[in-house]
Amino acid sequence: MLYTIISIVQVKKELLNLESSDLFGLRVHRFELKDLDYLPANSHIVTLNFEILVNALYDDELKTLINQADLVIADGIFVSLLSFIKNGIFIKKLAGIDLAEFCIKKYSRVAFLGAEKDVISKLEKIFVRKIVFAHHGLFAENSEEETELVKKISISNPELLLVALGSPKQEKFISRNKKTIENTIQIGVGGAFDIWAEKYKRAPKWMQKLGLEWFFRIIQEPYRLKRFLYNVNRFFHLLLK
Repeated sequence: MLYTIISIVQVKKELLNLESSDLFGLRVHRFELKDLDYLPANSHIVTLNFEILVNALYDDELKTLINQADLVIADGIFVSLLSFIKNGIFIKKLAGIDLAEFCIKKYSRVAFLGAEKDVISKLEKIFVRKIVFAHHGLFAENSEEETELVKKISISNPELLLVALGSPKQEKFISRNKKTIENTIQIGVGGAFDIWAEKYKRAPKWMQKLGLEWFFRIIQEPYRLKRFLYNVNRFFHLLLK
């Protein structure tokens, strides 16, 4: 018993000692996959990419809940470069989808929430030995339906909950319901479900290494270009102010 208590204290201490970088009031941790064992069982992980970062700078609620998360990783080359340029702290890029895949291999009880119905149906077949709960993302926020979904997730007792509702909806969902869904690593994974279900392809390895996954995604989904340019404009507008 004493050994268990000491171990828990050491784990929390190691997590708190992770180096972080401040990006305009948003913190991002220097984290690698090998550090996952030091993460407490009931943790919220934010995969911070360029779009989420910009949205958080204009959304105080989102900014607050990101800073309240247990772990914030640099999901994209932009966040890594910005940390180095602004603070001289190099934080290695860790794609959210890579973290999610690593966690799926590590944990035996996984819950999936988000995406479209046909995507969820495919994931149920792909991860049939892992899934303890799966549901699409077509439900209203802060509704009775959400309350019932959260109860079902909690009853299924997952070790890992992956939420693909898009940002900021996924981050806000996790923040609202984290205390109800106990002893579960909870991660917002954006479009990961669509890639696993082969609705879209992931960027080739060489593009991943060069930090060009965002560009490959725009090639497949051209409508994202307008949103990307909008966020670039908002970011530089903020810098000029």
